[in-house]
Formats: sequence, C-alpha cells, structure tokens
Amino acid sequence: MAYTKIKQIKTHTHLQQSLDYIINPDKTEEMLYVDGYMCDYKYAADDFNDIYLNAIHKGNNLAHHIIQSYAPDDNITPEKALEIAQEFMRRKYPNYQYVVAVHNDREHLHAHIIMNAVDFETYHKLHTNINNILEMREISDELCRENGLSVIPKDTIKRKCLLMDTVDKHIAVARSFDEFLGLMQESGYEVKIGKYISFRGRGEERFRRGDTIGEAYSEMGIRKRIKGVDINHVPKRIYDDKKVKISNKNRVKYAINDALKVCTNFDEFIAHLRANGMEVKQGVHLSMRIPVAKKFTRTEKLGYEYTEEMLRLYFNNRAEYERIKANHNKTKIQKIALNAEHSKSAAVYNINTQIRMFNLMGEYGIKSPEELDEKIAELKKQEKQYIDSIKSVETMVESNKDKIKALSEYNRTKPYYDKYIGIRSKADKELYGVQYELELKSYKKAYERITDLKRPNGSLYEEGTLRAYIKAEEERIKLFSDKHKSVVTELRNLHLLKENIERINNGGDYEIDRLADNAEFDRYAATHNINTQIQMMNLMGEYGIKTYDELTEEISKLATKIKSCDSNISEYSQCAETNRKALETLRDYQRLKPFYMKYIKIVSPPEKELYGVEYHLELEAYKKVRARIESLKLPDDSFPTEENIIRNISDTEEKISEYTEKRKELEKELHNLSRLKENIDSLNGDDLEEYEEEIEETGSRERYLR
Repeated sequence: MAYTKIKQIKTHTHLQQSLDYIINPDKTEEMLYVDGYMCDYKYAADDFNDIYLNAIHKGNNLAHHIIQSYAPDDNITPEKALEIAQEFMRRKYPNYQYVVAVHNDREHLHAHIIMNAVDFETYHKLHTNINNILEMREISDELCRENGLSVIPKDTIKRKCLLMDTVDKHIAVARSFDEFLGLMQESGYEVKIGKYISFRGRGEERFRRGDTIGEAYSEMGIRKRIKGVDINHVPKRIYDDKKVKISNKNRVKYAINDALKVCTNFDEFIAHLRANGMEVKQGVHLSMRIPVAKKFTRTEKLGYEYTEEMLRLYFNNRAEYERIKANHNKTKIQKIALNAEHSKSAAVYNINTQIRMFNLMGEYGIKSPEELDEKIAELKKQEKQYIDSIKSVETMVESNKDKIKALSEYNRTKPYYDKYIGIRSKADKELYGVQYELELKSYKKAYERITDLKRPNGSLYEEGTLRAYIKAEEERIKLFSDKHKSVVTELRNLHLLKENIERINNGGDYEIDRLADNAEFDRYAATHNINTQIQMMNLMGEYGIKTYDELTEEISKLATKIKSCDSNISEYSQCAETNRKALETLRDYQRLKPFYMKYIKIVSPPEKELYGVEYHLELEAYKKVRARIESLKLPDDSFPTEENIIRNISDTEEKISEYTEKRKELEKELHNLSRLKENIDSLNGDDLEEYEEEIEETGSRERYLR
C-alpha cells in the first residue's frame, strides 16, 4: 500500500534544502532513481523560480512536497516506485514541473516528489484543500491496485484501542524500556520521546500522546509497568468540576506539595509534574499549568516558598529551607518598605537595583561616570563596525548567488548557441533562431552577466568554487552577528546602569539617606538579603564546592582556561588572516601570469617594448605577486588550490566560533563564582567592619552610595 501525504514549501532556502535532501546520492543509489520533468533536477530551484515569477497570484507557497510510502511487505522495486510516481504526476498534475526521487535507505521504499506550485501553461497557483488531498490519495490507491499492491482500507479503525492493546501486549513481554521501543517499532509504530512520549501508527498523520490516554501510558507509567509496579488506570480528573470548586492556583499548589513528598531532587520533581499532566515552563520565572487551565501560573504567586530558588534549596539543604521559610513568614525580609514613609522613591531605588549596579560596575571595571560614558561610546563604535561588516559581506554573498544563477543559465543555454552559430544555411539558421528564441536570448543575457567570472586564461570559475566561497562568507556573517549580539547586550546593560546612576544623582539621594537612617534598613539587610543567600547555596551545590579554598582554586582554574581560549582564538584568527591573504595572492597570480607569459614569448624587440609599455602595470604587479607566491609553495613544489584555501578559511573560522562560545561559557562561570566569593567575603564580616569604622570616622555613607 502507498500512504500519500503532502507538505508545503514557503521559502527559497527551504526549497533548495528539500531538493538537496531528496536527490542525496546515499539515499538514491548515486542518483540512479532521480528524474525531473520540464526542469533539470540539479538546478530545479532556479527553474521553478523562472515559472513562479510569472504567476498570476503568487501567494505564500513556492512548491509542494509529496511523499508516497510503501509498506515493507509490499513486493515493489525502486524502478516500479519511480514509474508509479511519474504516472501519478501525469494523471493528477500534468502541467507542473517536478523532481522525483525514490529512497531505498530504509526498510520501506518511499518516493519524494517536489513540484512547482505554479502551472507552467496557465501560470495559476495550486491551492491544496481536503478535497484535493482526498482525490490525490484516490489516484494513488488506484495506481497501487493496477500494480498489484495493497491499499489502505477505508473502514474506520479504532486506533486508540489498537494502540492501547499494542502497548499492553509489548509491556507484558519487554524486559526494558529500550526493548519495548523496539517492539513498538516492529509493530509499525513511530515513537517520539520529548517532553512526552507519543506514538503514530502506519497511515496516521499525527502523533498521539500517551499521557492523553491515561497515566499508565505516559513514559513514567510505561517504565514502572515494565519494572512490575502495579499502576491502576485512574483518570486524571477524579472529581466533577461542577460540584467541587477548586481554583487553578490551588490545584498547582496541591500538585507541587504532592510532588515534593515523593521526589529526591529538582529534576525528578519537574519530571514527576510533567508525567502527571502538568505543563512546566522554566525561564525567567517558573510557571505551571494544569490540563484544564487556559493560562500558566507563576509559582512565585503561590508564596515565597514556591519560587524556583526556594524549591531548589528544598532539595539541596532542607534545614536551611525550613529556617528561611519560617524567618520570611515572620519578618517579611523580602519587602524593603517597612512603614508608610517608604514612598515610590524607595521602590525605585530598592536594594536589589543597587546591588546589580555595583556588581555590573565591578564586572566591567568601571569606577566613574566618565569611564562609563567612554565604555558606551566604544561599544557603539564596535556595533556600527559589525553592522557595516555584515552588510558588506551580505552584499558580496548576494552578488555571488546571482553569478551562480547566471553561470547555471549560461551552461544550460550554451549548447543552443553553439549549434546556432554552427548552422551555415541562412534559412535553417533563421528557422532555428525562431524555434529556440527564448534559449538564445537567455544565453545572451547570461553571457553579459558572467563576464567578471572569467579567469585570465578565458575559462570560467566552477559553481563548486563559488558555492564554497559563499559558504565561507556566510560563516563570517554568522561570526559577525554573534559578536554584534554580544555588543548589543553589553550596551543594554550599561545604558540601564547609567539610567539608574542618573536617577540616584537627580533626586534619589535624599530618599536613600532617609532609608539609611532608618534603624530597620541597615547595610547588612541591604547587601545580604534573603535571595542572595539562597543563590549562594544553590551555586555552591551546582559546582560541587564545599570550602572557600576550593572556590578560590576553581576561580584560578577558570581564569587559566579563559587565557587558553584567548590564545587559541588569537592563533586561529592569525591563521585565517594568513589564508585570506594567500587566497588573494593566488588569485592575483592567476590573473596576471598570462600577461607575463605572453610578454616573454614575444620575439620581436619593438613588439616586446610596445607590449611592455601597454601592460606596464600588470607586469610590475606580476613581479611583486611572484615574490609573494613563492611562500605558498607546498613541499612537492605545487601550489594550493583555491578550494583548499577556502576550505581552510572555513575550518579556521569554525574553530574561532567554537572557542568564542566556550570562552563565553567560562566567563559566565567565572562571573558567578567571583560574585559568590564577594558575597562570602562580605558575610564573613570584612566589609561590615570596614563600613562601621568609616561611619565612626566620617559619619556618612558617601563611599557606598558612590
């Protein structure tokens, strides 16, 4: 039987990627089972686009991707599958360009058809709907019957019951979860494991989540049943919402409390909630949603003890969790405003904002507003440089893509032109010109566009060379984009820092002094607030640090690793720059060498002198290039090819990108551990004693406000 489905292709990038996938030589016996109709399958994307540009109504879809899958027990050959696919297109879509490829890399044969969305005769777009899809499947079934293949029965099957029976049957004999998955695949089911486990039977379009059938069919339920744990098939909702009124917020709270009783770590806690139907989002805030709710609920709204920091602390240090929870409920340390006099200014200049300001200034090594302005100006300059670099490289890439398209059109139409100029009879030549007018016009246009693609010897650059160059330049764009994002993030942080400093300088001093004079608002409560302590404990548990000496040693190791990354980045950057200069030298050498060779072959002195005057600049440039080209010689006295140099540039830039990402991760870890060390030093009393001494001597908090 042939199960047929259709997908839409909406972008040129997706179209090219899809075409590259279906004609993959590894899947099609070196493209033995590939064919194209009214197009060359190697350049089908460009051929499709030529028709698409003339479409009456362009719409969103560029092409359609049809897949015909045959059952493993169908006795069918790749040749027959290719023939059926072609006959299918002749009956259903006779006026559409398409590329067809049969894949035999799996246990079941399947044919891929990518067709243009525009009719090449009427230029009308194809719009798929349910009737169109049903008609398409009817034709596919008809072709299967004609060729003695099985057909999917039309009678309705209770797929849910069939899936439940299959899962129950395999759980009874499976000795492990992996063996269960293998048995499900042998029964014709596709299995997808992510947040939930899902199954899709043969002939089904969509996956079915196991947990929607029941808890016993969720991933955790299946694992427990394989281990022999008895699970009763209890529905998720054991009460009637109309009779029992419970708010969604309380349902989330009850679910969290139940999970805390049975789980031993935070990851298991999240997995348990998801296995029981709870949707969990982890980001800036921890949020959850029960199946019957429309919106997510932030856990912090359930109470302070339900924030992500406190839940992690529950598993890492239960005694500290209970102490902080009790202390928080009694004194409400989290609130800065303790009486009615703490107005809006106290909310703006809260202690968390001040701590972030001090940490950010220390991170960037900024000691004054002047240094902050200089840093912002420097980052703005870097941002502009990266934007200009990205635009420059993108322009070059687009130009080369146009050249590749022109080169492809030139290669396609050149045979028509060669044959045209080879005809001697005037009448035959005129007749041929009328018959192939479009091809000859296309050849002339393409010829004009590829003049700058010629080498000095008159030959054209190959498409493979240009594509490799484009790939290398696209990698440069990616590298510049990553650096630009990093600079934008730093700028955003520094602008926020500047804004907070200006707010304090323009009116917050008086209010902050009032807060400082309040006996309940001392420096210890400001700097070492409850959130900081929780984060410190979680961070120490995350990195496995138990002592202050281990923390200092880990910071030293991270600094050494960052220096090593910087050294590697510098080394690979120099290598990439050397390769770019080598590529430029090699191209100059190839361009100028023909002038020199022609010069030395001239025998007549007057002609030689005249030629030397006419091409003086080229000959002088060749002498300089020849001196540089010697440094590029390989051990066998040959020169590297352009392809090899471009490949080296691409590999080197990948290494640079890899070490840059690694350095960012190390910097993040170093930043976290450095802040942890600062907080520990502060908790040990060093800063507090220094603060008290300064208060006694000067009677002010000017240094700390600054």
